[in-house]
Amino acid sequence: TIHNFNIEIDGVVIGGFKEVDGLESTTEVIEYQEGNERVIHKRPGKTNYSNNILRRGNLHTPELWDWRKKVVEGNVERKSGSVIILDNNMEEIVRYNFFEAWPCRWKGPALDSDSNSLLTEEVELCVEWWERS
Repeated sequence: TIHNFNIEIDGVVIGGFKEVDGLESTTEVIEYQEGNERVIHKRPGKTNYSNNILRRGNLHTPELWDWRKKVVEGNVERKSGSVIILDNNMEEIVRYNFFEAWPCRWKGPALDSDSNSLLTEEVELCVEWWERS
């Protein structure tokens, strides 16, 4: 399977992924006015980090499924990890480190016996924050 992204959880690469989405952060804008000023001032408020959505065509490695199953059973294990972006030679270009993550959604492959498309699973990680390194 061709992939350009590796996912590392707690220091161990758990596999390659064909698609990663959700590397986004948004900071709330707080507007305020001082006295009778005609200008509205803006300052930063709370920052929110989007969940990371991981899609892959390799269903043979159970790490993400097992982690998700623990959440469903009420045993949330928060973990740190990285989304590692690779070049065409499979060398690391950059990584996005995420913290206090846990799998909040899992989606199995769409099953169609008339299709030749690759079976793909999707896992959504709820993350507290991430940083680029």
